[in-house]
Amino acid sequence: NFILWDVQKNLMIYKHHLSLSNNHKFTNLSNNNTNTLIVSSSTDGYIRVWNPLESNEPEHSFFGHDSSINSVIFSPISNNILYSGSDDRTVKSWDLRNTKQPICSIRCSSGVNRFSISRL
Repeated sequence: NFILWDVQKNLMIYKHHLSLSNNHKFTNLSNNNTNTLIVSSSTDGYIRVWNPLESNEPEHSFFGHDSSINSVIFSPISNNILYSGSDDRTVKSWDLRNTKQPICSIRCSSGVNRFSISRL
């Protein structure tokens, strides 16, 4: 289940069931700058972008890596840009307007568990 909370009021705003097939698991969830979209990474190599207040299905779903994706986040400056890191030893940047291939791919010396992106 996915639950949205108002932490200041300690109040549940919304509860939603997000599911994956074939026993794959979510590995990370992150929200965009406007708190309207959620991006998820999972063990099946797919990146999914959800608008949980609008639909039970992802708005975008695309194959991003050859192995489990461990981390995914929105860009701090654009709601169209995502970054993902995987056990396939890559960090990739993606534009949601064209997800056929990454904008950029960086090869790392080992699998990527977590990372962060900061504003310059």
